[in-house]
Amino acid sequence: MLEAVGLATVWFAAFEAVAAVGAVLTGLGYSLVYPGLGVEAVRRAPAKSRGLAMGTYTAFFDLALGITSPLLGMLAGRAGTGRVFLASAIVVALACPVAAWLKQRPVSPFMKRFNNCNRKRPSNPTSQTAYLVPQDRMQATKQKVTSQWKSLV
Repeated sequence: MLEAVGLATVWFAAFEAVAAVGAVLTGLGYSLVYPGLGVEAVRRAPAKSRGLAMGTYTAFFDLALGITSPLLGMLAGRAGTGRVFLASAIVVALACPVAAWLKQRPVSPFMKRFNNCNRKRPSNPTSQTAYLVPQDRMQATKQKVTSQWKSLV
């Protein structure tokens, strides 16, 4: 929201000092967007895929900047530079509820199960399997079946 306020301030600015304050607010707000949304992207990814999640997030963030910059340049050419700040402020303000929704939305149980795989495992073997990822669970089941089969033979 800070970025939207800064962009609106630049759009409303009648004096250079007001535009400078708007630019500072925009920069401060924008500097919070990348890491804040990056944390949400990584938080929702399995522990083993967090690097991939961050790379994908960065790629799409850059793609969005690469697409919107020429579009805003066309808007500036047709409607003036001030409209670029107005349009940007509106888009950022509309994105705020999405960011708030992501922040409040809990991580799915599926992801929690995968993210718990790096915790210290309990000493009780029966409760230990609840913390294992499917591949480990499959390996544990295979070992259990093998040991039971050997005990029968």
